[in-house]
Amino acid sequence: MSWSTCYRFRFSSSAVVCLALFYIVVFNGLSLYGLIKSTYTPVSLPVNRDRLYFAYMKYDRALWKCKKPHLSQTPLPLTALASFPGSGNTWVRHILQQATGILTGSIYNDKVLKIMGFPGENIQNSSVLVVKTHDYGRNETQKYQRAILILRNPKDALLAEFNRLRGGHVGFAKKEDFTK
Repeated sequence: MSWSTCYRFRFSSSAVVCLALFYIVVFNGLSLYGLIKSTYTPVSLPVNRDRLYFAYMKYDRALWKCKKPHLSQTPLPLTALASFPGSGNTWVRHILQQATGILTGSIYNDKVLKIMGFPGENIQNSSVLVVKTHDYGRNETQKYQRAILILRNPKDALLAEFNRLRGGHVGFAKKEDFTK
C-alpha cells in the first residue's frame, strides 16, 4: 500500500466516535488523577507513582474547610441576585458565600434561612456581595447598581417552588400534595 493510498483512506463515522470517546476517557482519567494527587494523601503510597492509583485515601480537612462568611469591610456595588422563586437563588447564594467568604443579603427576613447559614437575611446594603430578590419593576431595578439574573426552565422552577412551599427549603412535597 503506497502513501497516497493511505492518504486517501477516510475514517468511518464509528472510528471517529471511538477515537473521540478514547480521548474523552483519557482526558477525564488524567484530570481525575491530577485532582486526586493535588488534594488527597494516599494511606499507603504506591511503588510506581506514574500509574493511576486508587485506594482508600484520607484527606486533609483544612483543604476543604470554608471560612465563616463575614460582611465586607470595603463597600461593594449593590448587586441584585434576581430570579423567579424556585430558580435556585438560595443555592447560588450558598455557593457565592462559600467561594468568597462574604455574606449575601436578602430583601426577605427568612428566619429558617438565617438559622441554616444565611446570617445576611434582611441585609440590603453594600456590605453584602449580592441581595436576593424575586421582586420586579422599575422601582425595584433602580435600587441596584447591577444585577445577576438567574434563569431556569419554568416547569422546573414551578416544581421546585411547590416543593419548597410544601416541604421547606430542603424538603419535598408529599405525594398527596400533588393529587390535591
